[in-house]
Order: sequence, then C-alpha cells, then structure tokens
Amino acid sequence: AGDEDEFDEEEEYDEEGGEEEKELDMSQISRTGGGAAISKPQTAPDSMRVVGSATLGGSLRLEGTIGGVPLSAAAGAQPALTFEVIWVRVTQRGQSIKISAESNSNGLRLRPSAEDVGCVLRATLRAHRGDADAGELSADSAPIEASREILSVLGASLRGSGEIQFTVRDSVADAPRVLLLNTAKVKMRSADGKKTLLKESYAPTLTLELNAEEADKFVLNLSAKKRFWLQAESAAQRDLIALALRVFRQPKELEAIGGGPAGDPVSPASSAGGSARRTSGGRLSGIFGGGRRTSAG
Repeated sequence: AGDEDEFDEEEEYDEEGGEEEKELDMSQISRTGGGAAISKPQTAPDSMRVVGSATLGGSLRLEGTIGGVPLSAAAGAQPALTFEVIWVRVTQRGQSIKISAESNSNGLRLRPSAEDVGCVLRATLRAHRGDADAGELSADSAPIEASREILSVLGASLRGSGEIQFTVRDSVADAPRVLLLNTAKVKMRSADGKKTLLKESYAPTLTLELNAEEADKFVLNLSAKKRFWLQAESAAQRDLIALALRVFRQPKELEAIGGGPAGDPVSPASSAGGSARRTSGGRLSGIFGGGRRTSAG
C-alpha cells in the first residue's frame, strides 16, 4: 500500500509538471485563423534621419536602421543586404545637385560646403538584397547656415567699401596673390598690389570649383581655357571666398543666406583704391585662424 501511495504521488507530480510546461509553451504561441504560429521578436522599422550641425564648417551624419540593423553597423552586417547613399543639394529654387559624402564613411557623413549655404541637403538610401530592391529611405537636413561672423564680414564689406580682398597662393606659379572682389569684377594682383594680373567681369563662365579632397584649394574658372589653381590660407577662408563671390556677384544673395538686406552697395568706381577690406590678418585672424597657412615663400 505504501508503494502505491508513492507511485500515485509521483504520477500526480508528473501531471502537474506537464501542465506547467504546457502553460509555458502556450505563452509563446499566438493563434491566427484556425492554426497556431510562434510569434517572432519585433524588429525596429526601417527609418533614417539627418543629425549633426547644419552649419558651414559643421558635420552631418545619418542615423537610423535598415533591416533591423543600425545604419552605422549595417554595411557587411548582412551579406545579402547592400545599400548606397546619394546626397543632393536642394537649392531655394528646387534644383537638385548631386554632391559627395565624406570618404570612407559609406555615404553616412557629409561636411557642408560654402556652396550648400541656404540650401537643404537630402540623403536617399537605396537598399538591395541580391538583385532585388529592399527599400528606399530619404531624409533632409535643416537649411545650411553660415556663421554670424562670416555674414557680418560680408555685410560690412558689401555695404562699406564695396570690395573685399584675400591673400591666396597661385599653385601653378607658386607665388602669393591678392584676390579682390567687388560688385562689378574679379581682380587678381601681385602680392604687393602694384600689378594687376587679371580683371574679369561676372560672366556666366566665371565660377569657383572647390577641391573636395583638400579643403583650402579651389579653381577660379574664367572660361574653359582660362583657369587658375589657387590655395586659400585656410579652409575657413576658402569658404568665405566662395560666399563672397556669390554675394558680390548678386548682392541680393546676402539676404538669401541670412545676412540681412544688402542695402545699396557702394559702387566700385566710388571706392578709394586700397580701401577694400582684407581678410588675411587683423580682426579676421581670430575668426578664421586655425587652418593651414601657406608662407609667402
């Protein structure tokens, strides 16, 4: 009789244990229709946003997830999943211009340039699994702004002397030059300012081409056959040169980039010789210091 009691107790224990295990298994099951399916962990939906500093000299980056993996770790995380990022500059007129992200960043980081001021930067990420599309994400930055210091210098020069000048280096001649901008022309002079080497009106062919790899270098294009490879004293000075060309060419651009109304800029003919505001020293050395400088050689 004692043995039967022990057997009954063990059998009762097993049944209770079986019921507990059954309840545990059922907690992992959700019913859909007439059948049962094991629920899977929920992954975060694919999403993307632009974060960072939307200012000239700042840095932007993309954050979010794709395929349930953070963008910063997504490259190579899933062998079948690949993606590409395309950045464009969206101008105030709605024009889209393709631009380059930082190298070695998988397209996830970008530093705004002087050309981006007043514009929105848009990133589009296109994902693929093998040959099939796996989705597309898009996000916009805030409008890119110039610093108050830069806008102050441009406004004071435009409303004051009507001119601004910079000390740069001619990379081909390996010699210092003075680059002068006013509302009518672009001029380049010898380092002592006594000899005018270039005087050009604002034709459609007159543009600046910013070097994407070296932040202090740029090309002054006058025409397809007339180009000058120049080096600014720093990356910040190159930004100012690019914005100055934009503003002195069309003074209304000063207000468009946040510098306030241009007012009635001084005519170049009425400004005294040598009165242009220089940006290679004095008060501006504190604003634009810290970049690489080139000796007068």
